[in-house]
Amino acid sequence: LKNPSKLVERPLAEKLLIMSEGIIGELSSVLSNAAIAAINNKQERITLKTLESLAWIGPSERTHRPF
Repeated sequence: LKNPSKLVERPLAEKLLIMSEGIIGELSSVLSNAAIAAINNKQERITLKTLESLAWIGPSERTHRPF
């Protein structure tokens, strides 16, 4: 991304932790999806708004969904 996302700032860090449930592979997926969204939205940075716009389903929700 062209602009810094400041992922270490508390609001973003907390949102990322909640979305990934502390699982490193999930964090990687969230960040990849967020980066794509940021590029598509021409923001070139990940913000809370970017994360909230993702249709993200956390790992614990995915394992409890009926098929």
